[in-house]
Amino acid sequence: MAIGSTDKDILESFQQIMGGNLTGPYRSQGSKTPGHYKEIWHWGTGRVDLIREILDKFEPYLSQHRKEQAATVLAEYNNYPRLPQRRRARY
Repeated sequence: MAIGSTDKDILESFQQIMGGNLTGPYRSQGSKTPGHYKEIWHWGTGRVDLIREILDKFEPYLSQHRKEQAATVLAEYNNYPRLPQRRRARY
């Protein structure tokens, strides 16, 4: 799950509340990108437990279409084969 915004403070608040990772700033490298465009910050997580928690909290505010998309993504994830856990080296 990822969120992009030019408002770093909003994403910092979201990260403090929910966890996840905040990265940036990024600027588009396209040749047609004007120099006055704002920098973009990205918040993201791959933790399924956190994604589920966020979707549960946002669910009342989602349209029916988005609710169905979220359910489909989570169902697909549940069917995805798990990779074996790596063991940590002991020193």
